[in-house]
Amino acid sequence: MSTTLPYQGLFPLSRLQTGVLAGAAVSALILGAWTASTLSDRADARNSTAPAEVSSAAPLIGTPTVTDTPILAITTHSGAPHSGTAPALNLPATTDALPAVALASATGPAPLAEQRIFALAPESTMRPVLRPARLADRIASVAEVTDSPFLRPALRPANLVTEVATATPTETAPVTLAAAPVVTPTIAPLPSSPDSCARSLTRQIPRRAGNAASGRAVLAALDGVGGSTRDSALARELASGNLPDFLRRLVPVSVTGTAGGAPVRITVCVMPDYLAVGSDRDYVRVPLGLPAAAAVAERFGFMLPTTELVDVIYREAGLRLPPRPMTPGAAMTSTAYMVQHNATIEGQRQQATNSLGLLMAGHKKDLVVSNRLWRNPGRVAIYGWHQPNGRAIQPLSTVHGAEYADYSHGVRLVARTAYLNGRAIDLEDLLADATYAGLLSDEGPISRPAVLLASLSR
Repeated sequence: MSTTLPYQGLFPLSRLQTGVLAGAAVSALILGAWTASTLSDRADARNSTAPAEVSSAAPLIGTPTVTDTPILAITTHSGAPHSGTAPALNLPATTDALPAVALASATGPAPLAEQRIFALAPESTMRPVLRPARLADRIASVAEVTDSPFLRPALRPANLVTEVATATPTETAPVTLAAAPVVTPTIAPLPSSPDSCARSLTRQIPRRAGNAASGRAVLAALDGVGGSTRDSALARELASGNLPDFLRRLVPVSVTGTAGGAPVRITVCVMPDYLAVGSDRDYVRVPLGLPAAAAVAERFGFMLPTTELVDVIYREAGLRLPPRPMTPGAAMTSTAYMVQHNATIEGQRQQATNSLGLLMAGHKKDLVVSNRLWRNPGRVAIYGWHQPNGRAIQPLSTVHGAEYADYSHGVRLVARTAYLNGRAIDLEDLLADATYAGLLSDEGPISRPAVLLASLSR
């Protein structure tokens, strides 16, 4: 027996007829929207042939993006859950609740089985989109994919063999170095202080002649010559004024202390480097035996330093060079060793500065004046060659004969005129005075040092 619904148009319909027509319409709508979605191929692959029952639907809101969040939980009639998940479209949020429609078939199972639909998005939100032409395009369009089997890492095959490609060696073209340009050294300015050294202190040093030989030329002429013969030749060059001009620019070195209960300041004027022959552009530092060194010092009106002054000079030096010892042996006293060591020092200096006239120290041992020379006549006193830690490699020694000189020795001259609290005074007098000698000598007063050197120069 059929039940007739109230009149709703031209023809009255029974409840059974109305249900059948509504079910067919909704089924057609769902099938069209589903097959047009961008992920229909995944749904087709996961569909089961068993009749299914739709149990629930989640609200569809948000910005349209594709995720793997299920919107329909599909179960078979047996109650076993479906293994797949259908991609969801997050659509724009609305304030209205989604319509809920409950449909039931009264005529038995439909081709897709009896279904119950609890929620269905409006048709306007289910607009179809074109399917990407290639799989790669589809992957690029998905913001996040967590269950795609083709994105899961695979183990490296055990039998995979890899080889590292090596570049084919090529011939290296020969490189020709350009000749180093001739660099004209600059002269460091004189220090501006109350202790500046007057230029008149070097007035006894002759001017260098315009036709004087260069430093390398002088030493080349002495190749194979040694001892007193070489010393005499070098002393003549120096006495004639064949030495660099920058050595004439004396540098003040001061010591302070207390003498007789009063503060004192003693300033001595020293050559910025060791004696050398040649010009500012071409010079070679020359070691000398004590008689030759004493003769040059007397000729110029200078003296040799004490061990204490050597220490003070190192502390106040504007450029401290670490020692560069050479292989010891009989060749240490040769002219070739002297020239080679000078080249090494010049390399160190030029790496630090191109200025000449800076007070330099640490690169040679000093010939010094000492009371030991009175007790050990015929000997030379040497001291110094300071390391970067301030300690001297060579303690005071008189082991060598007076005419001995090797590549490591240097002759630094100190002006006879010194300054005591700004007043000019003879350095020999200060060294002989017990009141002041302690500031200039760690041996105490040195008796008649100038006389001592003069006796050695004969």
